[in-house]
Formats: sequence, structure tokens, C-alpha cells
Amino acid sequence: KQLSKADAVLIGPGLSLNSESANFLFDIIENVKSPLVIDADALTLLAGNIEILNQRKSSAEIILTPHIGEFANLSGRTTEEITVNRFEITSEFAKKYNVNVVLKSETSISCTRDGKVYINNSGNEQLGSAGSGDVLSGIIVSLLAQTGNAFSAMVCGNYIHGMLAESYYNKFGNKQSASQQDLIKFIPNVITGILS
Repeated sequence: KQLSKADAVLIGPGLSLNSESANFLFDIIENVKSPLVIDADALTLLAGNIEILNQRKSSAEIILTPHIGEFANLSGRTTEEITVNRFEITSEFAKKYNVNVVLKSETSISCTRDGKVYINNSGNEQLGSAGSGDVLSGIIVSLLAQTGNAFSAMVCGNYIHGMLAESYYNKFGNKQSASQQDLIKFIPNVITGILS
């Protein structure tokens, strides 16, 4: 019932990997009418039933936000194959399942469901820290709720996320010590800087 009120939905962080969570996830994917972001535990569960993506009743946008290891599980390709051919493999996957993909790595990319790939040029090693991906998925779902546009949410979300890490480095002089809360505190300044 709550889904019908949502401008956008994020599922995955903190979800857990039990069968009840899997059934809940698959029900949402199949029936949700709002744009959907799938991250974290939900990606692990989805890898066990990837064909559910082609059984959706709605044409609402879906954005998957895997790192390379998670994408290997989803795509059935090795991490080595993805590292060498990430653009081609991500593009093929996006078109096959009619989804958008943000592939997180040292250089994150956004791939639209028609297979077009966009490379993000902001960020540093800080984004490899635990929990950083949750910050990114939160930013993306917020932008998706505001705009309804998956392309804008992915590309702008990736860029903002990278700028958080750069802002932290500019202020504190290191790329390793920021927590998720530290990065989140920079969101207003980063967005103000982009808009000004």
C-alpha cells in the first residue's frame, strides 16, 4: 500500500538475505509502478532470479547499482571479464533486462536501458569505503523521486557522490577516513556549488 504513495523506491540496504526478503523483493519488482532503485542485499537476491526483471507488469524505470562483484553475480560473467569489457557487458545486460545500471568501481559508469554508457569523472578512493554505496543509492533515489528521470538521477547522482569525496579530501587532506555521515554532510555544499 505504501508503494502507491511513493515517487520512487529504494530497496536493498539492510534488507537481509532470507527467503521472505527474496519473495518481498520479487513481488515489488514484478508489481511496483514507481521508479525503483535496487542496491546491496537486493542485488544478491536478484542474482538468484534475474529473469524476474523481464516479468514486470509496469514499464517504470529500474536502476541497479552494483559494484563489479555484484554485477558478476547478476550477469554471470567473471570480474575479470567485466573489468576488461565493462562498457560492452553492462550495455548488453541493460538492454537484455530493460534496466538502467550504475556500475560502481574506481571509475563509475551509468548505463541507460537502451545501452548508452556515461563515464563519471568525479571522486577518489574514498568511494571504495564500506557504506559509500548506500550514500550513492540514497542520492540516486532522491533525484529519481524529484525528477522521475533515471538518466538524470544516475549521471547527476554519480557526479554528486564523487564530489562529496573530493570535498572531504579538499577539507581534510585525506582520501581514506570519511564515514558515510561525513560524506552526507557535504551534500548541501556540493549541490550549491553545482547550481551556482
